[in-house]
Amino acid sequence: MSKSQQQKLLGAIFSIVVIALGVWQASTTPPQFSTLDEEVSKADYRNVPEGYTVLSRVVDGDTIEVAFSDTDKYKVRLIGINTPESVDPRKPVECFGHEATEHLKALLNVSSVRLSTDPSQASEDKYDRWLRYVYTADGTDINLQMIKDGYAHEYTYNTPYVNQKVYRAAEAEAKTKKIGLWSPDTCNGNP
Repeated sequence: MSKSQQQKLLGAIFSIVVIALGVWQASTTPPQFSTLDEEVSKADYRNVPEGYTVLSRVVDGDTIEVAFSDTDKYKVRLIGINTPESVDPRKPVECFGHEATEHLKALLNVSSVRLSTDPSQASEDKYDRWLRYVYTADGTDINLQMIKDGYAHEYTYNTPYVNQKVYRAAEAEAKTKKIGLWSPDTCNGNP
């Protein structure tokens, strides 16, 4: 074998070793957890306060996703509210749909949330989403706040829920103040 052939063979062997090391390193790198806006590390799952869960992402104005691990995720439909559609591929985006989603993201600019069931409601809806009230660490009822701020309608599905009167009063006040989707400059109450 000539010196030139030996050099080519060594170059090829070196290339194969570099490629093999790259493949090995990629296969041993742990998977990353993604949310809508940022990466979530494994430590976030271990450091969540008791009674809270990791907020994985905001789906739209009345639905979020929570995670207990990278493979244990659940969609959560907020009890007592309905926001204009923004992600349903079968429907056009409704007036104030994107704004409602962005407002929920702003309210939930946190890494974890506390979920609470309502004894009058089923645990899940017909789409297998959990039905829950969502709270931040400072005690803010996010469902109620969406109504107060004018980004959601009060919504009762079949059975009245525990906070219905409070939510309806908040909607009446938002309508009176003509804020958010109740403003004549936006939707005037019509999505």
